Order: sequence, then C-alpha cells, then structure tokens
Amino acid sequence: MSYNKKEAKEKLDFSDLCIYTSTKYWNDKVSQTRYPLAIKTLKNCENLWITTIVVDSSSNEKFLSQLQTIKNIKILHNDEQMGKKRRIALQDAIDNTDAKYFLWMEPEKYDLVKDTSLLDMINSLKSWNNIVVPRRDNIDQMPEFFAWIEKRWMKRANIEAMDSAWEYDLRFWPKMFDRKSAKYFLDYNHNHDRADLRDSHIIPTIQAHKDWLHVQSVEVDYQYDHSEINIEVNRELKQKRLDQYKSILLEIIKEW
Repeated sequence: MSYNKKEAKEKLDFSDLCIYTSTKYWNDKVSQTRYPLAIKTLKNCENLWITTIVVDSSSNEKFLSQLQTIKNIKILHNDEQMGKKRRIALQDAIDNTDAKYFLWMEPEKYDLVKDTSLLDMINSLKSWNNIVVPRRDNIDQMPEFFAWIEKRWMKRANIEAMDSAWEYDLRFWPKMFDRKSAKYFLDYNHNHDRADLRDSHIIPTIQAHKDWLHVQSVEVDYQYDHSEINIEVNRELKQKRLDQYKSILLEIIKEW
C-alpha cells in the first residue's frame, strides 16, 4: 500500500490541543527579526487546525495586521508581565475550549509546531503523564556562549530541583500539560512576589514533579532559525541570557 503524505496529514486531529503564547514586538531590530518567526509559528498552528490563543502587548502595526489574517486564533490584549499574560491565555483556554492538553509556547519556536513533535508529546500525556518537557535533540546548534550557559543552567537546575543530572531540558521554554496540571501554572505568583517571567513555567513544572505528578522528558527534532541564531551574538542579548540564568536560579532557590 502506498503512503499518501497529504492524506495522512488530513487525518491528524489536534482538537484536544490548545497552544497559548504571548507577544510583544515593537520597532527595534530584535523585534523586527523575531516577529516574522512568530507569524510562521501561528501559520503552522493554522495549517494543523490547532486552536491558538495569543495575548499581545501593544505590538507594531505590521505584526498585528498579519496576525489578523490567521485563522483559528484568538487574540487578547494585555500589558502585564509575560507570566500574567500567559495565565490569562491559559485561563481563557480552560474556560472556552474543550482542549485536554495545553502547550505553553514561545512565539518564535515555529519548528516545534509540526505533527511529529506534537504527536510525540501528546502521546506521552496519553500514557499517564501530566507534564511533558520537550528536549532539544541538539543544543549545540546555538552560538557557543548561548549553548554553554544553557547546559550550565540545566545541569544545576536539574540536580538541585529535579534530582536528575540532564534529563529535563527546562531552559527550552515550551511545556505541554493536561488539565490536572494546569492549576500549577495558573496559581503561580499569587502573592505577586516573583519575577513572573520564564520562571512562571519552570517552577510550576518543578513543583508538580515534587508533588509526584508524572513529568516526562520527550526528545524533539528542533532546529533554530538562522536569523534567531544570528541575533544571539548581540552583546545586549548575551547579557540578557546571563541575567536570565541568574534570575531563574534565584527563583528556584527562593522556592526550595
């Protein structure tokens, strides 16, 4: 029997999945590089008929006009910190969709939104897991400094918080989880005393693991876009990565 790729793709059903994210693209050089990647991500969601919720913070008009052309997407507007915006998106997904699974998504990571990776993560959740941490198959494709700090951070965070040397690629920001686990992400920072940036999906994941929920690492075939790699050599972004390294470790130490 011959394999019809188009026919197989038509049979894929992602009706149980909702992807949510936040965007903020102004008129600076980094935003101008990154917002086309976000459009690619959302177009991939559209092509797979995945319900997607985006909370945007006053982005430039060019990005917003392209956003309006994408189907199967709900756009909300809020200028809060990233963590708060994504909790707003997640709450909307829980209240207004029948999704069983939710993917916290970095808007530029379009290569993750493909049938193979998504199905691997969903199948892991169907196999009695509660949270999936996708693990990049090749971190070393990033610039040397970026890859070094990623590995250093992950090793330390895994040993100190997850009791595992390398398994969980926590610094690859996306996380997929079921409705049972959603409360960990929704309840984060209820005292308004946390950084509420990327810690707002890392620390809930760690807490769920400590509460004996099933947190599974799933390797994904992921390739960074060359334009994203190129901007990482910027001195300002190098400092930002170093600050992220310090701040998220500080949030972990504060918690445990």
